[in-house]
Amino acid sequence: MGIVSDDIKDVIDDSIERLKKNGKDKDIKEINDKGILSNYFSLVTENVRENNKKMSQNSFLMVLSILLYLLIFIKSEAITDIKLLFTTIKDHNSLLNLIPVFFSFLYFKNIALWNHNMNLNQIFDKLSIELYGLGYETDSKHLIKPFSMLQHISYYQLANKKVKSLIKAPITLVVIIFFLFPIVFLVFSIYQIVVNNELKIIPIVCVVLIVINSYSAIVQLFNPYKNN
Repeated sequence: MGIVSDDIKDVIDDSIERLKKNGKDKDIKEINDKGILSNYFSLVTENVRENNKKMSQNSFLMVLSILLYLLIFIKSEAITDIKLLFTTIKDHNSLLNLIPVFFSFLYFKNIALWNHNMNLNQIFDKLSIELYGLGYETDSKHLIKPFSMLQHISYYQLANKKVKSLIKAPITLVVIIFFLFPIVFLVFSIYQIVVNNELKIIPIVCVVLIVINSYSAIVQLFNPYKNN
């Protein structure tokens, strides 16, 4: 265990030498081999699919976090203690401090995954045209693309003129809420931590972590990566 065979070492050394000769990695536009492009297309598709799964899981946990936070916040007087796994928590303020930290991390992670997928989807579109001759907005391309609820609704809305006029406003509102409601929740949670806690290390650390995660998410949300 932990010992690399001579054959693997030779492969690694050969790869390093080729990289040195090339001076830089090849861009996808410079690759003409259909076999390599096909393998790359498979990797892109799998990454998009995995990112979509992770975003769905994170979104579910975010919803649960908000519901738990609101339950504790509204019914704090009626709740005597809360059992989490093998521990019982009686200090409601601790949970009201920690839940937003967990939520902000999930939000930051989701925005990062969404940002990553924007780049991957651009590559997916280019490769689907290059390999299969599929149009940019076609049913065939969307059928092979990893499923995303947001993209599915968006495509369905654009592809159906009758439906487009009916659901354009509701879909736009849902998208705005999807991206901006977490920011509103995090600002509210920071306010609650500041108001309901003394100047102690744990509340301060919680606020700092929430601010860092939120700021990082907002920066990526409004400055998405662009694949040139």
